[in-house]
Amino acid sequence: MTSGGYGVRQHRFTAWALAHSTVAIVVVSVTMLVQPQPANAQLITPGKLTSAHSELEGVRSCTRCHQLRKQGTSDDKCLECHEPLKIRVDLQRGWHATIADTSCGGCHKDHFGVEFDPIQLDTTAFDHSRTGFDLVDGHQGVGCRDCHQPQFVTDRVVRAFKEKHGRLERTLLGVATTCVPCHEADDPHQGQFARRGCEECHQQNTWDKAQLFDHNESRYRLTGKHREVECDDCHKPVWRRASRESYNRYVDIDHSQCTDCHEDVHENDLGPRCTDCHDTRDWHRIVNPSSFEDRFEHETLEFRLAGKHLDADCAECHGKPPSRTAELVISYVPGTAQLAYPHPVAEVCTDCHLDYHDGVFEKSSGGLECEHCHNEDAWSPGLYDFERHNDQSEVELTG
Repeated sequence: MTSGGYGVRQHRFTAWALAHSTVAIVVVSVTMLVQPQPANAQLITPGKLTSAHSELEGVRSCTRCHQLRKQGTSDDKCLECHEPLKIRVDLQRGWHATIADTSCGGCHKDHFGVEFDPIQLDTTAFDHSRTGFDLVDGHQGVGCRDCHQPQFVTDRVVRAFKEKHGRLERTLLGVATTCVPCHEADDPHQGQFARRGCEECHQQNTWDKAQLFDHNESRYRLTGKHREVECDDCHKPVWRRASRESYNRYVDIDHSQCTDCHEDVHENDLGPRCTDCHDTRDWHRIVNPSSFEDRFEHETLEFRLAGKHLDADCAECHGKPPSRTAELVISYVPGTAQLAYPHPVAEVCTDCHLDYHDGVFEKSSGGLECEHCHNEDAWSPGLYDFERHNDQSEVELTG
């Protein structure tokens, strides 16, 4: 009885358990049928892609970045799409060619939402020299976006790729490494050196000086005093109407003869070639004095030579230092002593010639004017004869 009753109760419990188990199975089965998609979707698509990759959104595009049964992204697939970067890596150019970890996904994460930036760059610690363009001197401390701007991207492949995807303003690739594309608006030469790079003459520490320019490699070699003048002394500012600003002219300057730059103080009396008498070592130095003096025409000056003056050496009147002899005492017009041929003070004879008579004739008629008794043909004998002597004596006695 007891055992029979236990058997009956066991049978009833089993029936109840089976009944409720069936319900549980049905409930679980229904639950699995109702909720499989979100769970699987979370495993297949862990999150929204960034805006840059938004066109790849959806399960059907997974294999464009991922390989089946392999975790993470495929580097080959990344570079297959990012062609400008692949070109640089293949050529061993740029920052990406220098990093040891070549896994794209190791640095650039995705599936964190549309607003997420996959380029997590610490600009304060970034070593720009690894890009192939070292920031030195004037380029130090410049902000990234001061240079990495759309108008400065000159690489055609980068530009086409970024414009296609609407990311040109975001890229850090393709900026020119030469000066002109970035500094063209700052060009003070107004296109005079369009075929030459700024770096041929300038360094990055200062743009104001052309430290690397060698004038001797130009069409006009600098010699003598020309080496001491400043660039602006010869290369004067000119006005360009088109740009409404001035600039220093460095090309197409006439320099075939000295008078292209220098005023001819001789007013062409000595011919057009200054180099016949001068060189660049000293403007007041005569290269060949004897040749110059032999052909110089003194009559072109205010003091015309005549008589014995024609036989005098130039140095007797124009020497350095001025002549001081028993017969001569030369003094120069102020401001002319540094000239090759200083200007003697020569208003009257005694400006140069000592008074041999030691002032005897100061009170005579005519005073000390030597030409009363002498002329330039010969200083001796004088023209003061007995007749004039007697006449002079009578004047003095009756006076």
